[in-house]
Amino acid sequence: MKPSEQCKAAGLDSLAELVRITEVSEQTLINWHRNKPKLFRTTVLGAVRVKELRHAH
Repeated sequence: MKPSEQCKAAGLDSLAELVRITEVSEQTLINWHRNKPKLFRTTVLGAVRVKELRHAH
């Protein structure tokens, strides 16, 4: 699954939304997806939680 597809499957709009929430560059996130998949997944899940909390307020 591509990084953008993983973001969407988790509940984000896109990889760009992950970049906005985390303030981590797109290239770094792509590298994490390739080389550190657990870090990428954890980052995605954290961003989903941040998004949920933003919408709750």
